[in-house]
Amino acid sequence: MGDFSVKKLKVFDPPGYPDVDDGLTPEQRLGWSEQISGWMDLEIKAVHPNGDPLDGPFGTNRTPLTQFFNGTVTAFETNQKPVSITWIGFPNLVKTRNPNEPRRWIVADSGRDKQDEYLEWSVLRDNSDPKRIICVTYTCEGPEYWHYLAETQPDTLSSLYTSLNPLFKASMKPTDWFGRNGSYVPTNKWNNSTTTGSIMHLVQPNNTLSAEIDIAAQGTVIRKDANGKIITDKVKLINCSGYGQPARNSDPTVRDGQ
Repeated sequence: MGDFSVKKLKVFDPPGYPDVDDGLTPEQRLGWSEQISGWMDLEIKAVHPNGDPLDGPFGTNRTPLTQFFNGTVTAFETNQKPVSITWIGFPNLVKTRNPNEPRRWIVADSGRDKQDEYLEWSVLRDNSDPKRIICVTYTCEGPEYWHYLAETQPDTLSSLYTSLNPLFKASMKPTDWFGRNGSYVPTNKWNNSTTTGSIMHLVQPNNTLSAEIDIAAQGTVIRKDANGKIITDKVKLINCSGYGQPARNSDPTVRDGQ
């Protein structure tokens, strides 16, 4: 028999933990976990905390999910090996509309709004020789955790900006990413460019952790075609469910790999 351990998770850990520990207090770690848990419960119950139904596809309301679960609420086999989910990070919409190189790369590098596969990058080039690339910096981390740090531990957010961008540390200051009212500006100059070589987290509007949770949760719904046969094609499933973008590399794969 295998090594079984059926139990609940104590909390949902912050990104990178424990290999990367941002020093959150127990209360802050719990607060982050509750945020993740809230998104999951929203999908499961299909009802907002105020009682309003969760919007579904094609003008309908979502129905509760009995097959999707919140690991901090429902015990499960925690020793299961996670399933790797992979997809091509280059934006498929850009590739489809621009089949020839180097045009597709020019378009993909023209703005972070084009980089919609939960992977974004910024390229720093040599001013004296634009063909020479000094560095390419990637990120696949959603923006939500950074908003949470800004609210609960702003000094840590500032420290991460400077420590993870050593080339630009001397030029960085907190007023670059905190607005006049003290709120965090995710699309600040150090995190919204494809040409600075600096980047912290995803900013393309569709690239969010909550969106991935939504796709994974709704992807647990079993659907059948007109003949009663269970649909397994990931593109057909995402079209049938009416969420995500079937022409992306990522959305159908997130759905298919839940």
